Amino acid sequence: MNTDFTINLDIPEAKTENFEVKKEILEAGSNVVLVSIRESFFSYHSNYKKACSIILEKDLHIYKLIEKDRGTWMTSTPQEVVQMREDAEGIKGIVLVGGLGLGVIVKILNDNQEVKKIVIVEKEKDIVKLVYDSVKSSKTEIIVDDLFRYLKNTKRKFDWAFYDIWAPTGEDILFTHIRPLYKLSKGKIKNIKCWQEKTMLGQMVHSLLDIQCPEEFAPWKTLNDEQFKKSYNFSRTVWSYRNWYRHMKPDVQSAKIAANNYIKNYLDIDKWNKVWKEWDYKENKKKGKLKCQIANQ
Repeated sequence: MNTDFTINLDIPEAKTENFEVKKEILEAGSNVVLVSIRESFFSYHSNYKKACSIILEKDLHIYKLIEKDRGTWMTSTPQEVVQMREDAEGIKGIVLVGGLGLGVIVKILNDNQEVKKIVIVEKEKDIVKLVYDSVKSSKTEIIVDDLFRYLKNTKRKFDWAFYDIWAPTGEDILFTHIRPLYKLSKGKIKNIKCWQEKTMLGQMVHSLLDIQCPEEFAPWKTLNDEQFKKSYNFSRTVWSYRNWYRHMKPDVQSAKIAANNYIKNYLDIDKWNKVWKEWDYKENKKKGKLKCQIANQ
């Protein structure tokens, strides 16, 4: 794990009608998290990270990007800087950055000699006004646009992309943001990283593990068909798998194989559809076919 938790930002404190950049001090002696218990717990499916914190030896200046009525979008706290430094490892060439935020990832990539060009797409003009001048360089280019629209329309090709246009890290972001961005990036981006993607996938793994739990700990098993259909809005990342499970009633080993297939292919909608589309919320539910498909993946 990259434990460099500092970042040399120099952003003026300022405010627009809807956004504010605010500077705060974490005082020497403060106990500061580098890896939270939550992040550690949900990292068990990939490269496990042990929860840890440090005691600051001197005062540390941090920044917050705050939106009126919606709260904090991003900070430069040690935990987020560590996450960004990890995400930046291996990125090189021509890079697309989705979401400017406080410019932490842009600053890190600017310092990387293997990064030749950084194209930043940020839809909020206020954020560009507040932050961009503090992180721009000869490598950077700023485009004011919605990332989804930009990816749909652009003809440009990139070696890497880093996407971070969300604040929460619940698994539903996989459905609403990350999976659609992967699909729009096909043929345009060679390699993609998304902020806290692995933590979100870890949550989905945890949700699928309840197939091994008694019904009192997995109440979706006892819902009638109409109730289960209504549960889609609360569990749409794993709903199709659960629908398959309810219909097929597999043994534990088959269920684990299927869960592994589900997670492995989830971010690639085209691959996922080949196996799971027929069990999706909007599809007619077929029986007897999927079990063989999964075994051959």
